[in-house]
Amino acid sequence: MARKGSNQQDEEELYCICRKAYKAGVFMIECDICEDWFHGSCVSISETEGDDIDKYHCPKCSETHGLTIYKPRRNNHRHQFSETDAENKAIQAGTAAFIEWLQTRSFESAEGVIKHMKGSDVTMAKFQKNGFEHPIMVKEKKGLGLFVPPPDFAVTDVARDVGPTRQVDVIDANRQEDFKMSMADWCVYFNTPPKDRDRILNVISLEFSDTQLSQCVEPPTVVQQLDWVELCWPGSDERNNSDDEEEEDGYWKQQQSSGADTAQSASAEKLARPKVQKYCLMSAQNSYTDFHIDFGGSSVWYHVLKGEKVFYLIRPTVANLERYTSWHAEDCQSENFLGDLVDHCYECRVKAGATLLIPSGWIHAVWTPQDSLVFGGNFLHSLAIPLQLEINQIEKRVKVQERHLFPNFEMLHWYAATYLVEQSDRIRSSGKDAPSYIKTGLVTLHRTLKTWTLDTKINQHRNEIPRNVPYSRVIRNLSDEIKALGLGECKPAKSPRQPYQRTLSISTVTRSSEQRMVSKPQTSEASTASAVASALIVSGPVHSSSVVTTTATLTMPLLHGNKPPMDRLGSLEAMKRSKSPDQTSPPPKVKREG
Repeated sequence: MARKGSNQQDEEELYCICRKAYKAGVFMIECDICEDWFHGSCVSISETEGDDIDKYHCPKCSETHGLTIYKPRRNNHRHQFSETDAENKAIQAGTAAFIEWLQTRSFESAEGVIKHMKGSDVTMAKFQKNGFEHPIMVKEKKGLGLFVPPPDFAVTDVARDVGPTRQVDVIDANRQEDFKMSMADWCVYFNTPPKDRDRILNVISLEFSDTQLSQCVEPPTVVQQLDWVELCWPGSDERNNSDDEEEEDGYWKQQQSSGADTAQSASAEKLARPKVQKYCLMSAQNSYTDFHIDFGGSSVWYHVLKGEKVFYLIRPTVANLERYTSWHAEDCQSENFLGDLVDHCYECRVKAGATLLIPSGWIHAVWTPQDSLVFGGNFLHSLAIPLQLEINQIEKRVKVQERHLFPNFEMLHWYAATYLVEQSDRIRSSGKDAPSYIKTGLVTLHRTLKTWTLDTKINQHRNEIPRNVPYSRVIRNLSDEIKALGLGECKPAKSPRQPYQRTLSISTVTRSSEQRMVSKPQTSEASTASAVASALIVSGPVHSSSVVTTTATLTMPLLHGNKPPMDRLGSLEAMKRSKSPDQTSPPPKVKREG
């Protein structure tokens, strides 16, 4: 190790062959011979590979003590393949044995729950009339308004457009753990034939809206017409029509021309624009993402450019969400296949060239039967306002990590409130009746925003209130519009004919012979009920935290015998290979939760 010197630079302990100081968050590994520490990127050791090493020998020590010694591979069905006594333990999700088991299973076809549509038929008018409650499959993108690169576009082209040094989150599918890798290293891995790869890796969270690749991808037209980030966030260059009338953004024009302070605020919030609209997913053959629901109740568009994806879809009924919550609470979650714990699990294959639209709340897992390149994105919208807000509250209640939440979720709802008021006012002024989803949205937003600004709540929400939006005026405008529409009390409603329903029953005051008439509720299987407010709903790699604890039946087979599922041995951190240096050395790297 380098000695400590007199000046500031020499006072820092230096490590690795690069002789640089420790940097928090950067993976390092200690040589078991010389006890020096090395950056994984400098010695070509990935963070997840460090878990497999028994004795690490740095490049210099390898010359005299031989190569690095790896732990023996004792099984192919546990996340830790060197785990002892593994023959009596159940198969875990994502492992090689799990994929083999999954391929032997047969599932109900999703044909009964998804809608097949032509691209030209996926329009805003159809969504306004019929809602967005079931997944939609579009086999050819013609007429969809979707723009993606040509089929010969490759992972190397992605690296070129986002930058070869860009660090991306990579999931080791066998371990269900994530780590960082540069796009240059990812290309080397992905271009290696599947049979020659030493592990199965998956990239599902590369958001590229701020890169050159963004110029090659545009979401489907209907997504742009629904997406609140496009419609409501200040600073957007374009507005998309979501009604038969022209969209108006007069409020934002007034705000952006009201003075230097407002302009500075708008500029600052433009930098904070939620980056969830454009993702590139690059999945190696046989990678698997376990069951999850996308963050904030957001909907998803998903286009397979190359390869194939298999979705396992579960309807978000109250019973299924209760099962989902219990499943998350189990220590042996990875040993139980959620699809066997619910009423129905549907298989949906998405081949190259096809696009899948998934509405709010649908639980799904994804298997990749062949190397795949996918483009997609998340979006919040006016058709599912109560559900989106409810899911956000659930996420907070179960303390989902901030990095797994929809970014600037509350701030976006403040902007959406003003947008919805303007939309309703324009429709009402034209002599037409506002759609029920707008009425429901206005009442829901009014109640929610008022709650966020209560004296007892304001400190928790202040940072999410836009600086260029006078919140008291927004709430007052909502109240005025609700009164102008003649809306009365807003109460939760359940239909005895539906297994699950969460709507707002809005009383409408009229001058007709019927002095009081109630608007017809919109039913939605994709909604969540107050009874399951404790359900854990996340995006990306799933979490094991929950507030409900029940025992589920073991559904994946034991390798031998018929023993019940067992808790995993210790924590993942305890099983990490990398040790921390002494007090004068870098602190241990804490493993990020998946």
